[in-house]
Amino acid sequence: CSSECQNGTCVAPDTCQCLPGYHQSHTVANSCEPSCDSKFVDIANGECIAPNVLQCSEGFQLEYSPLSGRTFCRYPCDAECIHGLCLSDGSCQCWDGFSPSDGADNVCEPIGKNCTQSL
Repeated sequence: CSSECQNGTCVAPDTCQCLPGYHQSHTVANSCEPSCDSKFVDIANGECIAPNVLQCSEGFQLEYSPLSGRTFCRYPCDAECIHGLCLSDGSCQCWDGFSPSDGADNVCEPIGKNCTQSL
């Protein structure tokens, strides 16, 4: 290879084979970039800096959701967003299966929690 294979091994002239957890760069020749699997990492508002390792953009905080099993970057709210995600405008976006509470802007309640009949 005419230049060093970053995060990979030269296997033929100007051909890098990326190490596990890396993929071929679309912008830099003979370079492999870290991969973040979307099942484990949501790269919105951040950058994948190592395999499945997320670094948040300025103003965002790294968080793990046990419900989704994913790491993500969230905008810090003045009040914690219960069962939802805090958006950059400070509002709360409810997770799937939850809807905004009538009593509090930062609380999301399970849809159908007030059912009076069951099957």
